[in-house]
Amino acid sequence: MKRTKLISSSNYNNENYKLTLIVNPSRLLCENTNCNTITCESDFSEACRRLDDLIKQIMPGMTINDFKLSRIDFAKDINNIPERLIKEYINIMRKMSLNENFSINYKTNDDSKDSFNAIDDLGIEFAVYCKHDAEADLINSHDTVSTDQGTLSIELRCNRSFIHSTNKDLDTLDALHRMYINRDVILNEYYKRLFMYNTDMCYVSSNWQKKLINDQYNGRSGRKKLLKIIKQMRDDENELDWVLSDYYFTLQKKNDIMSKFEKMGFSPIPIASEHYSFISSLDAVLGFCDDKQSKESEENPCYQKIMDSNDSKKEIFVFRGA
Repeated sequence: MKRTKLISSSNYNNENYKLTLIVNPSRLLCENTNCNTITCESDFSEACRRLDDLIKQIMPGMTINDFKLSRIDFAKDINNIPERLIKEYINIMRKMSLNENFSINYKTNDDSKDSFNAIDDLGIEFAVYCKHDAEADLINSHDTVSTDQGTLSIELRCNRSFIHSTNKDLDTLDALHRMYINRDVILNEYYKRLFMYNTDMCYVSSNWQKKLINDQYNGRSGRKKLLKIIKQMRDDENELDWVLSDYYFTLQKKNDIMSKFEKMGFSPIPIASEHYSFISSLDAVLGFCDDKQSKESEENPCYQKIMDSNDSKKEIFVFRGA
């Protein structure tokens, strides 16, 4: 949890007021420690207690439960990813198609394409960005050195409607604890609903896409259509479902063609950079797959074929965690 916004609108000492508290529950100082980073449930409980004490000091007679949760941000950092690959994965997500009720948030997505921001009908936002780039805008490079190079950040920015719908009949303190305990589940469930097509496929360069299709479908029907699809997906402006819709009108037919790519072991979305021949799936890099799925990604046929090739220029990125 990165940011929590609590609002209280009531009457205190015969005066109407609206008091807003914005806190970072992952950075509140805990007693008896030399570190202000929360790493477990007991740390979080202690942080909430200290926040409650602070509220009582400022406004005697009030507690944390007199406030309503208005916003909570969940954050997750993924380390040890080359920064040019962070931008590559952001580009890939921009080319994916979102499920119904989701759309790109153009209010926060700028033309530089340095982040991916999707929003649903309830106003909940899922954001992915390079942490080092984001911090570079906030610090003076002459005075401070960022330590977040190679860090991909994920944020889920939840509003009041989401918080209330998932924490009915709970007071504020209990709701905070519940959302802290279930933060990974909440992030995972939202991510799994976001994209229209599978996100567990690996990515290969355009040249390797053509090689793998020709090897698999040489002389067989359907080869030309697969080659046309990957050719269209090279265009930065093309999105996956738009391209599939040029050939198929039903979701079942689109899923059928996607299954062909799954059997070959790679996504129809190519790696834009020519530096890499193969990179891990989005699920693996964002941390939304288990160890079994991670191992399977290294056993897929296209990975083995690229690994065993004599291509001296090949560069492979397999994410194995922080």
